[in-house]
Parts: sequence; structure tokens; C-alpha cells
Amino acid sequence: MIDVQQFPFALEPKSVDQWLITTSLTDTIVSASEFHKIIKNLNRAKIDSNLLYQIIQKLTPSTEKLTNDLQQNILENSAPFDEKIVKLKRLSRHLMKELISAYFSIANHKSIHNELRKDIVHQALELIGQHLLLSAKMNERPSSNIWKMSSQLYQIAHTPLFDSAIADTVKRNILFYLCNPYQLITSDIDSLYSEISKNSQLIHLQETYSETTNQCYFVWEYVNNIAPNIAQQNKTYSRAIYLNTEQLANLFQTGKFDTRFEAVQQIILKLTGYQKTIHSDIPSEPVIRSLYFGFDQIEKALQQNLRISKLQNLGHDYLVSNTLMDAKLEPLAHEQPFVINSNSNIWQQNSNSPQKNNTVKIQNTQFANFIVAVSHPQDYSNESIVIIDSEDNQPQLGIIRRILYIPQSNTQRLLIEKVPGNIRFSKLNESTRAILVQDSNHFDELIFPAEAHLAGSTLSFESKQVTFEKLIEMTAFFIRFQVRIH
Repeated sequence: MIDVQQFPFALEPKSVDQWLITTSLTDTIVSASEFHKIIKNLNRAKIDSNLLYQIIQKLTPSTEKLTNDLQQNILENSAPFDEKIVKLKRLSRHLMKELISAYFSIANHKSIHNELRKDIVHQALELIGQHLLLSAKMNERPSSNIWKMSSQLYQIAHTPLFDSAIADTVKRNILFYLCNPYQLITSDIDSLYSEISKNSQLIHLQETYSETTNQCYFVWEYVNNIAPNIAQQNKTYSRAIYLNTEQLANLFQTGKFDTRFEAVQQIILKLTGYQKTIHSDIPSEPVIRSLYFGFDQIEKALQQNLRISKLQNLGHDYLVSNTLMDAKLEPLAHEQPFVINSNSNIWQQNSNSPQKNNTVKIQNTQFANFIVAVSHPQDYSNESIVIIDSEDNQPQLGIIRRILYIPQSNTQRLLIEKVPGNIRFSKLNESTRAILVQDSNHFDELIFPAEAHLAGSTLSFESKQVTFEKLIEMTAFFIRFQVRIH
């Protein structure tokens, strides 16, 4: 039985209309809380799916207005991680999540006619796009269920309901997320979303990947319910869709788009798969270095580096041939057996796992913030963090932006974007570890493993306080914040 007393209207469309006419939305927080409770209860009540759709349709415009008003209140605040603002963000996120869940559950119900189901799937995907947009503008992670719901909606619509409107929305959502909108200012976030939406027909979906199709830089393994990612060369994906962004990249390169967009060069790099950058070596003698990847090995290497620095500061006469190596000589790459490190254990805390470092040749590029590392084949991942040792005891932190396999030499080229600053590893508490990046010319940063649970606006850090100021980047492997330490 449905407890009708939990709703301020009778469960029929006319009653909802009458209630909406008499409802004021001037107190945004109170109204948003009320709508959240109503939609949450509707999602949990046993209501005929067609009736639920009619009710939800009537509540949607007011719900979207309330989320936009909440967003405006949040963006106007000068302290985006203030506790009050964090609560407003949570309310906005939960309100949108319940609305998406309503459309999602209706789309999955067998009693819905196929033509209507197509419209519902499209509406749900459009709301997911809005959720991704609001999350980026509010410096919030999207809901963990967003890509799971997107996957199931895509599979519902795939046959025979798939049409150009649904396809364009799917493409827009994937590409907007992959362009890392967190790096942009608010106006550029809106511009990016708008331009991708208006020109989504220039993005091509493919369900098969050809090695000769160099423009397919992005992939979404929708059956795995995980977020889209950069496609990795020589990797087989199961039931995936690929995005060819060549035509959209050409549009951005010509500058023939409608809205003001200051960060267009950053987006062009992404859309073109860093094609020019990875081939922009400066002719010079390569430098041999050790590269460490994965939080476990980066932690060990940085702790070793710290111990050596302390010894050097004490004035001891130690011979250190490589500050990030263990206290023994390591064989060169051609002298040691090749062991592939599986992706499954790169990011796990297992002291018995194989050491995840590799001897590489470092080549500078024409872009000051990028280097290329040439390596024997290893199971690296795009958008993962690495450190490279140096002679001056200042290891370089970087992010792998693209991996290119060279079959003629059986090597990999890793395009690494440098993260400037001094780095060290720290444990904020028993379960939360992070890399601290400090640079006098840039903001301080903290980089956490992607699975880290971070609640609130501040953390204790070595008898100091860390205030989160901006979410900079989020990948499958890490989450990166601009912070202030005081």
C-alpha cells in the first residue's frame, strides 16, 4: 500500500498541477529539500510506471530550476569548500540524482511502450549530462552510479530505439567528462558543454576499432559500468564504443565556434590525442632514468628519497648513484628479464607485488611541460601518475597522457605531462594517503588514489590544516586537488 500522506498531493496528474500552482520556490533550500523528499518517496513507492512518468514529468521543470538556483548560490560563494556550501552541494547532487533515478527506473519497466521508452531514455541521458555539468562547475565528483545508469540506458536504447538524438547525447556526455572540465574556469566549463552539445554530430561513434583509425582516442566499455577513458593502443575492449573526434578537433583548431572559450588549446590537445605533442621530440642525446608508477611504488620511492636526503643533510659521505633506487645496483633494462606488471595490481597495497619501475630513455619535447619516455613494453595506463628520478635528488612527478606502441622497435612512447613542484608522500590518517606537491610558483596540490573517500572541506595534515580549494582533475587512478595549507 502507498502511504499517500507522505505526498502533498494526490497521486494523479491534475492534483500535481494544482499543488505546483500554489507552491512557491522563493526559498530555494526549503523547496529543494521538499522536492528531494517527494521524488525520493515516489521512487520507492509502488506506483504504475506510466502514472509515475506523468507525475515526474510535471515535477521536472521545478526540480531543474531548484538545482540551478542552488548552483547559483554555490558559485556566488567565495569559499566553495565552506561547510555550509558543502551541504548545499550535497542537496543539489542528491536532488538531481533522485530525478535521474526516477527516469532510469521508468525506462527499465516493461509496461512502458517502446516509443515512450525512447523519449524517457533520452530525458534520462540529458539529465545525466546536466549532472556532469553541475558537478564540474561545483567542483564535485559525479555520482558513482552515473556511468552504471548510462550503460544500462545505452543498452536499452541500442536496438531498436537508438536514434540520432540519443546518440548525440551519449557522445556529448562521454566527451565532456573526458575533457576534464574541472581544469577550466566556470565560463569555459559552460562553453565546452555548449560547443560539444551543438557540434555532437561531428563526433562519430564506432563499435569496432581499427588500428589504422588513429582518430579514435576515446573508448567506453559500457558493459563494465565504468567511466569512459582514453583508448589504449593494442588493447582489446569487450563490447565498447569508440569516439572519433577528428572533425570536432578541426572545428576547435579553426576557432569557428560560437561561445567565448579561453582554454581552447587545452581541449585541442585532448581531442587530438596529443598527436603532435607525442611526436615533438627535440633532437638530443636521451637521458636514462628510472620511472616508477602506481601509488605503492611511488610511496616507496619517495620514502627512500626522503631517507637519502636526510642522510645527505647530516653531512655523511654517502655515494648515491641513483636517489630513487634501492641501496644496490639495478641491472639495466636489457640485462634484466622482462616482467609484465598486470594492471590489476599496479594500484593495490601489496608489498609482495613486483616492483613497478622501469628504465626509460627521457627525451624533451617542443612543449616545455611535456616529456617523452621510451620504454620496453609495460602495462602502463593512460591518465596514471608516475615519478622519474633525477641526479639532483628532485624526482619529477608526471601524468601519462598518451601511450604509443612502436612495433618496429618493440617499445612504448609515453607522453608525460610534468607536474611542477617538490613532492613527498604523506599519510593523512590510517586509510588516506596522498602525494603533496609544493611549488612556489603554483598552488599546493594533494593527489589521492581514486578510491579515497574525502568528506568535508578540511583535513588535518602534519599538525596543520589543509583546506580544499579546487578539484583539478579526476581519473580512474587518482583525484587531484588544489589546496591551501595553514
